[in-house]
Amino acid sequence: MKISALILDLDGLMFDTEPLNREVAGLAASDCGITLSPSQQVAFLGRRPADCGELLRSWFGEKFSTERFWERAKLHSQTVYGRGPTGLKAGLLDLLDFAAARKLKTAVASSANLAHVRRHLGDAGLLSRIEVVVTGEDVTCGKPAPEIFLLAAQRLGAPAAQCLVLEDAEVGVLAAAAAGMRVGVVPDLLPPTDQMRRLAVAIFASLSEVIGFLQSQID
Repeated sequence: MKISALILDLDGLMFDTEPLNREVAGLAASDCGITLSPSQQVAFLGRRPADCGELLRSWFGEKFSTERFWERAKLHSQTVYGRGPTGLKAGLLDLLDFAAARKLKTAVASSANLAHVRRHLGDAGLLSRIEVVVTGEDVTCGKPAPEIFLLAAQRLGAPAAQCLVLEDAEVGVLAAAAAGMRVGVVPDLLPPTDQMRRLAVAIFASLSEVIGFLQSQID
């Protein structure tokens, strides 16, 4: 079945934000008297803040104050992100140009909150180029549940089977597959896991490579 819609993750897929997010989380953790291990930082990838809060309580006890953690994270994020413009991932603008030229419907489905998503899309001048934005605040169950991608497809008016999701995190790949969508992986900080390789239609070195794949599916 042909692809009629493109659904993109934001952090680590469209924008080079994951190193910054890790720095913010590490600083917030230090303020709260804890240290996040590399594996715990990895567990945060692709998840909603609310779900990351549940992980924090499972690691550090039910009395751990996630409210304080997110307060400190918000404060540090202003400093970390205030250093300068956040880099766009290679090939993003070309991919969006291709999608527009081929009249592919385009959505962003990010576990982050709406303010974070709108700030990055707005600063990059991309808000007008994305038809639908769905965030972790719009759903009851975050990735790896399929809800966020199904909602994006619904708002686009596109059948799930005609959607191509682009992801860098394992929870996002699991969510897209559970939604009955094709998913392509564009690795960011970590190489794709065996499970990601099994579920993905392709592993792309960059967003530029996605264009060739789409051409083969559309033409």
